[in-house]
Amino acid sequence: MSNLILPNILKFLLLLLLADTVVPVQLSLLSNCSNFRWANNYVNNYIWSIVGEWRVVDCTVNNNDQVDATLWFNQNKKIEIVGRVKVISKNKFNITNLQLSDMGKYYCKACGNTKTHLRMNVKRGTPFAKPEISKPPTSSIVKYGSTVTLECSLKGSYNDYEMLWFKVQSNGNYLEQKSTSRPTWSSDYNNRVQREVLRISNFIEENEEYFCQVRRYGVNYIRKTDHVKLQLETLAMPVISNFPRNGKLIEKEEETHDVNYCVLGTPSPDVAWYKAVDGKRELITKCSGTTNTCLPINNKDIEVKLHSFVIKNASYVRHHNVTYICRAENVKGQDEKNFTVFVKTKPRLVALKSEIQIYKKNLRLHCVLSETANPENITYSWAYCDKDVNNVISCQSTDDWKPVQSRQNNTIKILPHQAGGIRLYRCTADNRFKKDQLIWTIVRPIGQNIPKGVCDHVAAKLESEKEEKSGNSSMEPIVVWQGIVAFLAILLLVTLFLTFRRRNPPKQEYNTCVVPVLKEKIGDSV
Repeated sequence: MSNLILPNILKFLLLLLLADTVVPVQLSLLSNCSNFRWANNYVNNYIWSIVGEWRVVDCTVNNNDQVDATLWFNQNKKIEIVGRVKVISKNKFNITNLQLSDMGKYYCKACGNTKTHLRMNVKRGTPFAKPEISKPPTSSIVKYGSTVTLECSLKGSYNDYEMLWFKVQSNGNYLEQKSTSRPTWSSDYNNRVQREVLRISNFIEENEEYFCQVRRYGVNYIRKTDHVKLQLETLAMPVISNFPRNGKLIEKEEETHDVNYCVLGTPSPDVAWYKAVDGKRELITKCSGTTNTCLPINNKDIEVKLHSFVIKNASYVRHHNVTYICRAENVKGQDEKNFTVFVKTKPRLVALKSEIQIYKKNLRLHCVLSETANPENITYSWAYCDKDVNNVISCQSTDDWKPVQSRQNNTIKILPHQAGGIRLYRCTADNRFKKDQLIWTIVRPIGQNIPKGVCDHVAAKLESEKEEKSGNSSMEPIVVWQGIVAFLAILLLVTLFLTFRRRNPPKQEYNTCVVPVLKEKIGDSV
């Protein structure tokens, strides 16, 4: 009997012990959950995590210290806090090394309440990627005013990261730069490439530094590239060289002259050409050192390139004593050089209008230089030849001519020592470049009469000139006109002869008449 009573007493005592333990626990739980409320924490369900990253699930409550929350996956699977699941703080969990299988809904449970905390989105990609400068500058030394292109890239990413370019300022702060996104899509995530291109235009600073940065806000990840250091080329003032010596360009008329000048400087200087006459400057054109081109010129005689200045068909009237100025300029300063053009021409002599004069005394012959000829360095010489009426002396040989001295250089006075008949006077202008000549025919009467042979010679000469001109043209109106001119010339000669007889009494011994009709222009040059 006693054996039966003892076990029952032990069971009763055990039940009393359990009751004393369970009831306080239940009362404590009811007390902690009486004022239960989930913490008001914002959750972004549109974030996509990359395989290998982590994501925090926050199950905190208002009285977090007294309540223990549990984490559930898809509502029916309790997550054990082991392995990849870490506890950051009470009721806050971190799921690390995310996998595609972790995609789904996550719930928090506490005090008999359930909360849909977040939707976990997971995709393939490159976690914690390191950016690289995939397109560095071709040289760290940059030309002034040029454009530099830098490219930052991430492989295995398609806009998964925020990618930005920054410039390092002189005070050490970072200034975000405007760049262009150029990603490459591929169905294979390993072939996807995220790119950000920075274009630095008009580079003018001495030294600049840039870097690329990527960021993933969901995992608080930031990574930068090494700094790209750019240095401006060494600048130098413009220098103009290869200009004509002593600032003079001596040219021959009707020829083309090229001045192959050289302009150095860093950056490449811009060039402007001017024309100066009587101290007044006139812009010819401007040339860009950047594009190596010049503006069009409204002048057929001038051609300008960045390293060439050409004067075409040099003219005494248009180009002689004209100063051309070259001015080069860049950010470091300027240089200016000039040269003056001197045009060498033929000493062209101008024949006066055809006329007949009756010489009385002090007859003078003048060599008149054309306005299109350069009068500098010209010397004049005179000679005469007594031309025989019967052409025994034709004045075609050099020996037939005898020099005559003239005190007035380009003017000669005819003295009354000429024998009756024809005497030719020749003026030669020489500037050591070329020569030109004029020939006058002086007719002097024998006694009181002009010899018949002289008149016949004059008429024959006119007839010869008429035939020569008519032979060069088949146009009948020209032939008729030349005949009329010859006839009028002879008629005029006879008229003057009669006038000569009336004006000069028989007692006068010598009379001389000039016949410029027979003035001969022996070519433009000899």
